[in-house]
Amino acid sequence: MRLKAEEANDYLVNSLRAQREGQPYLNGSLVEEIELKTVYKFYVVEYENGGIPNPGGFGTKKSISTIEELREKLAVLEQWKNKTKGTLIIREYEVIKPIHTHKNGNYRASIRKNRC
Repeated sequence: MRLKAEEANDYLVNSLRAQREGQPYLNGSLVEEIELKTVYKFYVVEYENGGIPNPGGFGTKKSISTIEELREKLAVLEQWKNKTKGTLIIREYEVIKPIHTHKNGNYRASIRKNRC
């Protein structure tokens, strides 16, 4: 199923999972529901938490190696991931059971990971 980005953003804002400013999907693009299969790898920029995984709601299949790439390639706003609030790390995750999620090619975030 595909949704217009505006519909997906409205849903996220209305369910209090996103703020009106800095919405995750760029207006005018499409958001597609997908399922990530086992052994699929994705990357998340997160705050270091004593070695305990601490992912946020967004990830990408593109390997990111710097915070600059996070800002340029994924357009993640500084208010979402701010290095003055803690040490940011890039962690690779592997899917161990299928995850239903959303994918958007013109994104601020390429994969919205649903918690399972």
